[in-house]
Amino acid sequence: IDSAFVYAHRADPDARLYINDYGVEFQGKAKTQAYYNLVRRLLKSGIPVNGVGFQCHLTVGEADSAKFESNIKRYASLGVKCAITELDMSMPDPYAAGAEEAQADEYRKMVAVMMKYDHCDNIIIWGVTDDMSWRQGNPLIFRSTLEAKPAFFAI
Repeated sequence: IDSAFVYAHRADPDARLYINDYGVEFQGKAKTQAYYNLVRRLLKSGIPVNGVGFQCHLTVGEADSAKFESNIKRYASLGVKCAITELDMSMPDPYAAGAEEAQADEYRKMVAVMMKYDHCDNIIIWGVTDDMSWRQGNPLIFRSTLEAKPAFFAI
């Protein structure tokens, strides 16, 4: 990993270099702590890392915006940017009453955390329409008809 960042920086000293992983969004998980420790070690070693990416392939009910926020906040002290590089939010039962509203609420909470902090600069929704997603549970913000779902308006 160290060499990849060093060589990328040599190839383009102006490139913004991000490390990116999945399952590292919520503070309190071993992998989340290991990711943070890796970034801290890279920076301490003088390795050029400009930001961290979070692949947020989530399911309604598992997004914990408080744990996400406490994780995001600690990266500011390292001087790196944070980005959500792959946000989608599957619904356990997309046809249940209130499912889309619950999805919208969790999208809103994740986006609200990112918008609170200056070191958070990008959010990418991982796809356009539900029928084109690699995930089940209608995880995106547009139906297959391109009609915006409540999640679109929530964010």
